[in-house]
Amino acid sequence: MQIGDHITKSLTYSFYCDETEREILEEYSERDEPLIIRDRRFGTVYGQIDGEITDTPATTLDGTVVSFAIRQMDYRDEVPL
Repeated sequence: MQIGDHITKSLTYSFYCDETEREILEEYSERDEPLIIRDRRFGTVYGQIDGEITDTPATTLDGTVVSFAIRQMDYRDEVPL
């Protein structure tokens, strides 16, 4: 018997986007490919959108505020930018 650790890390993001960007996120959510998320707090994160993308209409802007979770993964191959 072999025993090991498995750690799953999820990060939740929320930000404003327009309808075109929302559709692109939805397409990425349906793919089974790693994404690269870059931000100041966590640096570069490789992962997949975990679950549904939720949105709230922005009251002052023409767009929406989307929220989604990224399930972080280890990734060592080249990823297209």
